[in-house]
Amino acid sequence: EGEETLFIGTGNGLFRSEDGGREWKRGGAELSSVEVNFLALHSEKNILYSVSPMGVYVSEDLGRRWERIFVTSTQVEDAEGVDNGTDTEDTDEAVMSTERVTAVAFKGDKILLGTKNGVYHSEDGGKGWLRLGPIGLGNSEVNHLFIYQETLYAATEKGIFSFSEGKGDWKEVSKGITKGRATYLS
Repeated sequence: EGEETLFIGTGNGLFRSEDGGREWKRGGAELSSVEVNFLALHSEKNILYSVSPMGVYVSEDLGRRWERIFVTSTQVEDAEGVDNGTDTEDTDEAVMSTERVTAVAFKGDKILLGTKNGVYHSEDGGKGWLRLGPIGLGNSEVNHLFIYQETLYAATEKGIFSFSEGKGDWKEVSKGITKGRATYLS
């Protein structure tokens, strides 16, 4: 198809260009006019993820059609089947009205979301979500997630933390480096 597709998330929706940025088109009806705060491409699977105030959306056709897989606002009615890690399994509408997603990362088939209240993960493509070991991290606001040598790191308002899958807890790794807010890891 020639040139690669470029994406821009703006306060006025998602835009895509298939000609190197010479012409831009709106990126799918679901995200055509809402704020887009974060974009992430799962490069191994060629699946695009977009974060808006309404939740996390996934596109398997590079931004033409979107499906919401994580709900952050009660303003939208199609919130069926989302397990947000709470004890409300009997409800058809599981919404996370207090969440704000700030980051998306991938580890194999696992999707990881950084939020203002910790980290969530899904191992089934976003159908079900569970809180990822809050021990050590608490309800820290996560600014960025990063995978390095198979270890998950979180840049938070309280510093930088690494996650131990074996123990299921977080350990601060930024003691002496920063006294608080970490914004990005690379």
